[in-house]
Amino acid sequence: SSPPPLPPTLPPPSSPPLLPPPVLPPPSPPPPEDGRRQLRSTAGPATPTRAAPGRRLQVSQQGPPPGTPPYADGLTDGPAGRELGAFVMPWVSVAGRGEWTRIRFPGVLLSLELFLVNVGEDSGENAVFSFQPPPARGCAPPHDCAPGTAPEKVSVHFHRRLELLDASAVPVTSCAYVVKSADVPMVRNTLAVRQSPPAKACPFDLYVWVPDTLRPITGTGAPGDGSVCVDRGSNAMDGAEGTVQYNRTCSNAYVLPPFGPPPSPPHTPGSKWDALGVGLRG
Repeated sequence: SSPPPLPPTLPPPSSPPLLPPPVLPPPSPPPPEDGRRQLRSTAGPATPTRAAPGRRLQVSQQGPPPGTPPYADGLTDGPAGRELGAFVMPWVSVAGRGEWTRIRFPGVLLSLELFLVNVGEDSGENAVFSFQPPPARGCAPPHDCAPGTAPEKVSVHFHRRLELLDASAVPVTSCAYVVKSADVPMVRNTLAVRQSPPAKACPFDLYVWVPDTLRPITGTGAPGDGSVCVDRGSNAMDGAEGTVQYNRTCSNAYVLPPFGPPPSPPHTPGSKWDALGVGLRG
């Protein structure tokens, strides 16, 4: 018998047609050197990037603006800008008990965070915030010039600047409350207070009482020779961009001016001063 016929031979499968490679445009030539220079000179400041979680943005600490005049005394407002310009001055000293220090600020501040020096840093949590007015300047026996509550502790008081309120015809009863920013007014040497509500904020001064038992001994090399200081980095919010204390300022660097000139002699009609006054009025 004859073998079975072979199956027909199929042609090999045809390969897909090859496509021509894509034609890419030529790379753009680099801009000319003068164009790059112009781009760098006209570009604005770089857009700040958001910090990754767990990291803090680095803030450059710049000094005060150039040309800032030094303060002549504590009775004038400081220059405008980001400088806090705190004035620290001795107020009332009570022999054998302690000393009051006045801290004055230019302008109206909504909140304050002050880094104080020589206030018994380890006793800050026991500080007292009081609504009682501080003693008047020149307070002396027989008046009790120490705080009425816990004079053995650091005590923080405030007083609104009535001379500025009177000049602006703002009644003191319309001012905001000055309160501590947390449960305690101080944590170690950091004092934090604020005004509430901020829309009714008024200018005010702080008065800090430090008992002698918490003050460094004069002449031991302590900053400010043991006097109360406001350290650099202290800051405040003023409703704009905020302010920062650039330099440490201490009360021992401030000399209180005298209480004022003696009263003028009584006017005597017919004197040469009367004739001068008439001439000026005429």
